[in-house]
Amino acid sequence: MVSRIVCLIDAVNGRLYQLAGLLTLALTVLVFGIVVLRYVANSGSTAVQEAALYLHALIFMLAVAHALPRGEHVRVDVLSARLGARGRRHVELLGTLVFLLPFAVFLLLMSWDYVGRAWAIQERSPDPGGLPILYLLKTMILVMAGQLILQGIAEVMRLTLRPPGA
Repeated sequence: MVSRIVCLIDAVNGRLYQLAGLLTLALTVLVFGIVVLRYVANSGSTAVQEAALYLHALIFMLAVAHALPRGEHVRVDVLSARLGARGRRHVELLGTLVFLLPFAVFLLLMSWDYVGRAWAIQERSPDPGGLPILYLLKTMILVMAGQLILQGIAEVMRLTLRPPGA
């Protein structure tokens, strides 16, 4: 049952990571279009510039949790390099419980009202001609925090259920 939960969390974050990959392609095309518009057509658009900014933020927020089970986040390698497999597992577990999960919960709690206020006023770009969907981008802060919490829980389960020496 627990391994199914871990697999489900990994699968959801994996799908969101794939979506981030597709959005990276869209961002590349969009930035190319911005450059062409600016330097060839001598034209520009605040909304298009903001769309690139929003996509960049969205890509990061969708992909961040996927890096956890792959060991692609910041680590204390100086300490871990001197430890055996069991010691490294303890460091990972401690880091997840002491740093990652409290940070993600803090982010979720501190962002809740911030995002709620953005939704209450249907917050839009402060720039003339900007996108009217800033509140949707801010919502992704909550999604990212939720992803990190779930992936952190999955990592704790994975680390505590792994056989010794594995």
